[in-house]
Amino acid sequence: MTAKNLEKLIEYWKQGAKDDMSAAQDIALKAKRYMQSLFFLHLSIEKSLKALVVFHSKDHAPLSHNLVFLAQKAGLELTETQTRLLNQINEYNISTRYPDEAGNLYKKATATYTKKILKEGKEIKKWIFTKFNN
Repeated sequence: MTAKNLEKLIEYWKQGAKDDMSAAQDIALKAKRYMQSLFFLHLSIEKSLKALVVFHSKDHAPLSHNLVFLAQKAGLELTETQTRLLNQINEYNISTRYPDEAGNLYKKATATYTKKILKEGKEIKKWIFTKFNN
């Protein structure tokens, strides 16, 4: 992959992450659709991690939606708290795509819970973005 193509691919993932974070916040605040908001939060963090994987590997990101796996591929050392958060957010990737598997996640995705997870998710995305400077 050429350096120019590599830069384009990284920027593609980073811009997608920013757009999806904005969508996650808008959906929660304006539409009050909390499951969908958490789905877009997942997308945002997934794209942030894929950008970092590409940055470090100089190759395409793996075809995975698992945030903990992607963080490992990106070379991140996660704390126990960060791992737990990414696993929580992972739940909203599958459940929103396959609502019959959602179970109690709809009940858990209250306004208060969503606000908390969005705040924590925004912080971890910001932390991931700092890793491009290292």
